[in-house]
Amino acid sequence: MASENAYQKENRVALILPVAVAFVIPGIVGLFQPELIDAFFMFILFLVLSVLPGYVIFRTLYAWVMGDSFFRTLLTCLKPLPAGLPMGSDLKNKATPYITITLIAINTILFIVVSNDIKPLLAFPPHRHPSWWQYPIGFFMHAFMHANWSHLIGNMLFLWIFGNTLETRIGHYRFLVVYIACIAGAAIFCCLMAAIAGTHRSGIGASGAISGIMGVFAVRCYFARVTIGLPFLFLPMMTVPLRVQALVLISLFFAMDTAGSRDIFNGSASNVGYWAHVGGYLFGFFLSFFLGFHLQAAKESVSVKADRLRQNEFGKKEAADLYMDILEKEPGNIEALTFFLDYYKQNPQKHPYIYSMLIKELTSKDMNQAVALFDNFYLRYISFITSAAALKLGMYYYNKCELEKSRNCLEVARNKPGPWQAKATLFLGKVFHDMGNKDRARQFFAETRIRFPGTDFAREAAKDEQS
Repeated sequence: MASENAYQKENRVALILPVAVAFVIPGIVGLFQPELIDAFFMFILFLVLSVLPGYVIFRTLYAWVMGDSFFRTLLTCLKPLPAGLPMGSDLKNKATPYITITLIAINTILFIVVSNDIKPLLAFPPHRHPSWWQYPIGFFMHAFMHANWSHLIGNMLFLWIFGNTLETRIGHYRFLVVYIACIAGAAIFCCLMAAIAGTHRSGIGASGAISGIMGVFAVRCYFARVTIGLPFLFLPMMTVPLRVQALVLISLFFAMDTAGSRDIFNGSASNVGYWAHVGGYLFGFFLSFFLGFHLQAAKESVSVKADRLRQNEFGKKEAADLYMDILEKEPGNIEALTFFLDYYKQNPQKHPYIYSMLIKELTSKDMNQAVALFDNFYLRYISFITSAAALKLGMYYYNKCELEKSRNCLEVARNKPGPWQAKATLFLGKVFHDMGNKDRARQFFAETRIRFPGTDFAREAAKDEQS
């Protein structure tokens, strides 16, 4: 029986970890042991008072002793930002998050344009004795209304941090559909809870939909890390950035929202829309599994873990195992091939083979990187590159008037049978013509005309031969 590879293991992790950490545990804590949340914050307080100052001082002094700028290091450790707010994830965006930017713009514009007299009419569920139109309009519009600037800025900050990373992974239009669906999920959950509790609570704000996006994030990006600011000696607007697992941070918010929802159900007063938060979160969380986001997450997680391990000198072997599994699934994965090019640099058998595979992929996907890599190993491994890649490089250097490199690449392409031979032979003639060796040029033009009759290359060679 074949051993289980990294993708098979991660598929299981992608299913179990978010359910356990982002749903079951925080749900139980919020419903039955909310005092554990207070204990957690007491631990954070202890960390802020006892450990954090020493960490900042030690790191700054160490950097200063090692020759770095004292103030530059201090500014790296301390950020002039409010405490408790996430500052972004460590996952790179794969595109521009147009929908997230548009949603933030719409929320901001509506906050400025819509008067405070109109906003209560758009709350959902509507206030008592509402007009008929308030139900269908308020069902969605309540999520674009905000009470004040702090309400708006807080929501938009969370939307940006979790939304921009998520949108570039699930796609722009799908992200928009999921966002709107989370608005609906939060609204329906609020109505359901109000009916069960026999009470009425109206609200405005995007927090229900954003909680839904966080629920999706917990599934699709469970391996992400988020940087959060911890207060430094309780100084206002002075925080120490600390990177934590996003799943832990999201779980903490869900636990607090669950505890708040329980208190409201039991009759406590609160201005926070906990029911909307929980409803949106649960809807987004389970919708993600229905749409198969956990399978996409497992695939990306293997690459992210491999990349993190390669940054650690002691994690190279584990990274190599992960990248080997990646190449079995994606033979042309550029990140994996780049890793192995460095990993096998002392191996004379494997290094040129990896180089050849990487050049082949780069000439199809990123010519600038292909040229940079080729220049680093010019002539050393030129015989190992594929003919198709050699032709592309030869044409690149010909257009850049680097005739010697073009000639070497085109000769590799010409000498190996395949559809690239005709073009490589023709342009070898052009290269020698431009180099001033017209006799050699006519030989290649004649060869093109004789070996590849009836082709456009042969017809062009005939014209060049006569000129």
